Amino acid sequence: MAQRRNADFVLYPGDTVFIDHSPWLTVRDVFSVVTTAAVITSAIAQILWESR
Repeated sequence: MAQRRNADFVLYPGDTVFIDHSPWLTVRDVFSVVTTAAVITSAIAQILWESR
């Protein structure tokens, strides 16, 4: 890669970039699922609490 110029790495509209799966992506995916579950649980709890 040291022999490449910056112009060789120009992206154009419609280009697709693939990124290998890494441990950081796994952590982000788990965090996203847990956060979504927490928001849904909180909303249900508030609805049930207000309907008392």
